Amino acid sequence: MKKHNFHFIFLGLIGLISLFSSCHKPFEGVSAIVSNSFIKQRIGVQVIDANPKATNPYPANPSITLSGDAVKKGLIYTGDGEALTETPGNAKLVNNAITLAIKPNTIISASSPLKFTIQASAAGYLTNAQDVVVRSADSLQYVKVRLLKPSDLPAGVANVAVKDNSVVNGVSSTNFVVNVAPPGNASQPQVNVTFPAGTLFKDNLGAAISKSSLAVNVTNFSSTSPDAGSAITGGLNNITTSASSTPQSFILAAAVDFNVNLGGVDVKSFSQPIPVELFVSDKTYNPVTKALLKEGDVIPVFSKSDGGIWLKEPSVTVIKDPVSGRLKTDLQVTHLSVWAEVFSQPMRDQPLTINYISTEKEYKTIYVRVVASEGSQQLIQEKTVSIKDGDKIQIDVPSGIDVVVKAYEGSSASAPLITSTFVGASSSSVSITNNRTNSNPSLYFNLETVCLNGTFRYTGPIDYKLSTDGVWEAFTPSTNGTLTTKLLEWNKTYDFRIIYKGTEFRRSRTVSQAEFTQSGANWNFSKQSFFNAPTNCTQ
Repeated sequence: MKKHNFHFIFLGLIGLISLFSSCHKPFEGVSAIVSNSFIKQRIGVQVIDANPKATNPYPANPSITLSGDAVKKGLIYTGDGEALTETPGNAKLVNNAITLAIKPNTIISASSPLKFTIQASAAGYLTNAQDVVVRSADSLQYVKVRLLKPSDLPAGVANVAVKDNSVVNGVSSTNFVVNVAPPGNASQPQVNVTFPAGTLFKDNLGAAISKSSLAVNVTNFSSTSPDAGSAITGGLNNITTSASSTPQSFILAAAVDFNVNLGGVDVKSFSQPIPVELFVSDKTYNPVTKALLKEGDVIPVFSKSDGGIWLKEPSVTVIKDPVSGRLKTDLQVTHLSVWAEVFSQPMRDQPLTINYISTEKEYKTIYVRVVASEGSQQLIQEKTVSIKDGDKIQIDVPSGIDVVVKAYEGSSASAPLITSTFVGASSSSVSITNNRTNSNPSLYFNLETVCLNGTFRYTGPIDYKLSTDGVWEAFTPSTNGTLTTKLLEWNKTYDFRIIYKGTEFRRSRTVSQAEFTQSGANWNFSKQSFFNAPTNCTQ
């Protein structure tokens, strides 16, 4: 990987290593104060199980690949100054995490944010991708790329994997039907797929696959579950479609992902369309009719191309199933990918600006979920940031849609709800006030590390969790070597970590009041060793 010499980023990040391990000498014979606070935009990335109730939240040994215009232009780096490319394996995760940085002095205009994609994969999981949008106001945001484990799915996602032996030498001899139903509700399938007799299966080059033993994996995504919407590859907001020259947002009605192989060879297309019954919820909001979905409504259909563009397919009409009375559509699938029945809305020219007001002045992690205001409140966009009183959150939303902005004090919707605010389609900004007060002590830390050859001060993210918990959360970030936090409680033990130069630096500490001295409203740590900072520098 290419090393980029932008104003001592390497030297500045050395300082945080010293908080957890030893202070490595970045240069010989020079005494200096080094800070990496000139980096204006950072993204903390985790690859995580899409099921928030998963016993093990982290897939083993995942890998990621970056792509997109910002990567091609050389604007995406690791947090320690390594330039990243689109080459698979170029961006290396450490225990499912990596910190990314935008090249300093990059001008990000209001009308043209930076955009790139993180694709993640892991054994036993379905590959997924997450689009990342960085605007000028985005100082520090956190992105979770969620991977689906077929045997342990989140709410709103259903999957079935089956095999069929009726395919001989690449041709099916009988109709083969695959039904996908939610767990515990087999009588109400969400998807019915039929592979007709006489179907010829083709590879990605269009050549017939002359093999036997068909393996089919079908995953359904419901519009009624935010966890399902979050797990759809690439996301549903600020996306590129073949039907429009401008970015679009999808209002989800239903989606289905197909993975098929024949004799170990991946199937891409067929000699004839594959009929698919896809059921849709009558609680889905139709932005065209401004009402809930009903019989006779027309839903646009898109399929995800290998290049990440959503391709326009023939639309479908909502009908009523004569047996169950539920609403459904009939798809004709010609190739395998993610197929989505969605209402495509153009993005607003400018993002929705959320003015954040807080009665407490410390940095806080805020999770924002934007949903449609009607129906089952389909997920539109989500974003997690570290901000303080007076900061702004910019989030992309579709035009012509009334939305509800839900803000939580934490990293997910399981955190305490701050507010749920209606925002009309014509509103360009909204203010949210966080009146929640925290009874925890206000703890001040000086993370500066002094070595024989210099002083190091770090700006950037730190992860933490209770030592008994499994998921890493965003801690109060360090700003030029200091931080004040209310996230810690007396006498509890926490794990802290940073990721630097391919290594996780981790430390467990119990918050003991005896190690702090009170100064006004703050408690100052009276020793240097809370984060295991050393007193000497060794290479």
